[in-house]
Amino acid sequence: MGTSTTPSVSPFEFERILKSLQYGPQQQQQEQSIGANPQELEGARRVDHHQIGVNPQALNGDAMVRGVDQLHIELNPPVGDASSRLPSVRFVNQPKSKIRFRYESEEHTAGAVFGRLERSYPTIEIVNYDGPCNVIVSCVTVDSELEGPNPIRLHPNPIVSKGRNNTCINGFYEEAIHGNRRCTLDKLGIQKFKNKSLSKAELDRREPGVDHSYARNIDLYVVKLRIQVQLPYNARREAPILTDLSEPIFESKKYPDLKIEHLSHSSASVDGGLEMIILCDKIDAKDKVQVRFYEEKNGQFVWDVFVNIRTEDIHRQVAIKFKTPPYRDRHITVQVPVKVQLVNIRESSEPRSFLMIPRQRQGRNFRH
Repeated sequence: MGTSTTPSVSPFEFERILKSLQYGPQQQQQEQSIGANPQELEGARRVDHHQIGVNPQALNGDAMVRGVDQLHIELNPPVGDASSRLPSVRFVNQPKSKIRFRYESEEHTAGAVFGRLERSYPTIEIVNYDGPCNVIVSCVTVDSELEGPNPIRLHPNPIVSKGRNNTCINGFYEEAIHGNRRCTLDKLGIQKFKNKSLSKAELDRREPGVDHSYARNIDLYVVKLRIQVQLPYNARREAPILTDLSEPIFESKKYPDLKIEHLSHSSASVDGGLEMIILCDKIDAKDKVQVRFYEEKNGQFVWDVFVNIRTEDIHRQVAIKFKTPPYRDRHITVQVPVKVQLVNIRESSEPRSFLMIPRQRQGRNFRH
């Protein structure tokens, strides 16, 4: 992803733009009539980077986060408008969709959160700001949204880290950065909270004053990462916070990758109805697993059929029984190569080769 060509703004310029959006020209004229010296205001807004330290618990209140999320959500200005130069934060390399969540007793073997790009780590980019700031990372529930009806809600799974130049307090990771537009999160791990029944009490401790009644329905095996970037305090002693959310991260042991180990047959009649068995890695019936048959020609799908799998068709989470679907053309005279794969609500397995055969040549072929 290319670097934005929009010029960055200083904390003073950011404050001026924000004020124009909040109060309008009339309020600005009133301030100018007071005779404030812009240089003095600039000096008042300069903050030594050692003074940017923040208590992560203070970042969880709705009032603090709401104001900055509105900057991220509500401002959709025309190109060239002053508000388009407001700072924001975004993921430029999302976390890998599946990692191991470790228990506290496994702290020394905690796996890192890797990025989706090969041999990488999650990376964020701060747009339109290049001064000192604090980056805070926490786990939130998978249904949390920046632009939707669902609020951002803290997850009991804490962030852990092996880094030396950062801190992890009460499940929050904090790192100070100084002038870098990009920050690579290369020392993070996700720890699995050990007892779901205690998750509400844990959230009440880490985020006092917030209703955590949702905790009883939390899935401990899936989270999103919340990124909060705290900018220096302005003249009104406010510290703007920029926010972004990652894509969902699933616990790889609970949600293993879909994989076909063996197919009982390598071909089937165009009429369909052949009972087959797929041996696979561990699957969960709640994931609404389907068997997909498809055919491609010149980069286009010309046949695409999904076979629904019932709970009773899954044997001990490692075998699936189903019947093949009829092919789109029952009058073929030669074998037609197609693909078969497993799919669920999140992902799909690597496809395996399969043959649809004419009626007069149908037979049984075992695949090992």
